[in-house]
Amino acid sequence: GGLDEEAASTLADRVLVRCGAEKYRGDKDYRLLVRLLHGFPLALEVVLAHLATHTPAQVLELFRRGEAGVDTQELLNQPR
Repeated sequence: GGLDEEAASTLADRVLVRCGAEKYRGDKDYRLLVRLLHGFPLALEVVLAHLATHTPAQVLELFRRGEAGVDTQELLNQPR
C-alpha cells in the first residue's frame, strides 16, 4: 500500500509547491489524480510533476492513456 491519506496529501502539496502549481490545490481533477495514485510516493512525485507544464485535466488524460510515467494499470487495480 501507499502512504496514509494525510501523508499523501502532504507529499502532493510539496510537489505542487516544487512545480509552482499551487493554484491547482482546489481543482477537482487534481484531487482525483491524488486519489487515483493511492498514496504511492513515487507515483505522486512522477505524475504530479507534470503539473509544472500541464493542467490537472491534461495530466489526468495522460494518466488515463498510460503516458504519465507510471504503471497505470497497476494503480487502477489497487483496492480502494
